[in-house]
This record gives sequence, structure tokens and C-alpha cells, in this order.
Amino acid sequence: MTTLLNIGPAKNGTTSVFNFLGKHPEIEPSIVKDPLMEGYSIERPDEYYSAWRRDNKVWLDGSPGFFTSGLKYQPKVAAKLKFDEMKLIFLIRPHFKYFVSLMNELNSKIMMWLPEHFLYCHVLERTAKRLGKENIFVIRLDEVEEKQTELWRFLNIDEDHKCKMTLENESFIKDEMAYIKWSKRLAGELKYGPLSNLISEDRERLKNEWNIQI
Repeated sequence: MTTLLNIGPAKNGTTSVFNFLGKHPEIEPSIVKDPLMEGYSIERPDEYYSAWRRDNKVWLDGSPGFFTSGLKYQPKVAAKLKFDEMKLIFLIRPHFKYFVSLMNELNSKIMMWLPEHFLYCHVLERTAKRLGKENIFVIRLDEVEEKQTELWRFLNIDEDHKCKMTLENESFIKDEMAYIKWSKRLAGELKYGPLSNLISEDRERLKNEWNIQI
């Protein structure tokens, strides 16, 4: 049985986890972290498969928006590929770090006008409808190495293999002044604005529906 594995959503340490997972001998990472962004289209299977050097039990695609983005067609197209199953490792970290990172990367107005679109449970809900809840492993970024045995069990691969994880790409803040600006703005929103209630609700849902606390 072959598995197409994806990690996401974006801005939650996907680069670090991609490199960590690629150390397991039964996981074959794609030759570029984000094949979809590099032009390996899932609508052209032979081209898509060329993003891997060799066959393996688990094929790791690090494109962070593969299943978690709003693009509904991708899972449908991916279902036509040669894989027996598709699974997702869904990473989470404190909302403040996640939102500041998103605000610095995206148009900040999108974040302020449609914050619920980026809340973890909102993304999980729509993703579970596509993949099935049983094919999603939700985990905090800071627990990935500690809970690797559970990850390997989820992927049906050798549970005894041990890997070390290094946090990489922490210099995601391209503009230090922008980071300070969005940090202050978001801190105010979290304390006084509508985001506070949304995030509190998101934390509660993560705890009740996915057994995750942040």
C-alpha cells in the first residue's frame, strides 16, 4: 500500500517537519518541498510523479496548501493518482505566532476581515470532509519529535525508527518592522477585538473535537 502524505497548513513549521519526516527510511520526500508551487501539476500524473527520485511506502508532498487550502478540486484530482490512500499531518502552534506569520506573508486586510477563514478548526472541518477525519493527524509543532512513534503508527511504518527534528526557516519574518507592526496590531486585536472570542472558541473546539490543547 502506498500513501500520499501532506503536511499543513502553511506557516506552522511545515519546512521543519518536512525535513524531519524525510529522515524516516520508509518516507520518500519530494525533491522540492512544494511540488505544486514548482510546477509539478497533479493534473499531469507522470509529471507529478517525477517530483520523487524513487518509490517508497509513503510519498511526502510538502505543499502546505495541498489539502488545507480552499481549492476543492485538488483532493478530487489527487484521488485519481496511483496512491492507495491520502493522509495529512495537520500542524498547530499558538495562534499569535501563526497569525503574525500569516499577516506578514499575506495581505493584512484579508487576515483582519476574514480571520475565521484561517482558524484551525475551520480549516480542519473543511479538510476532514475531503479526506475523512481518520486520515488526519493533528499535532502541535513542539510535540512532533516527542510523538513520532504515534506518527509512524498513523502512517503504518516502522515505529522503532527515531529521528531528530531541527526547527528551520525561523527567519520567516522578511521585514522586522512589519513584524513589529503586525505583532502590536494583533496583540491589540487578541486582547480587545473580535479575534479574542474567535480564538477562544477555536481553542475549545480543538480540545473537544481533536483532543489538542494550545
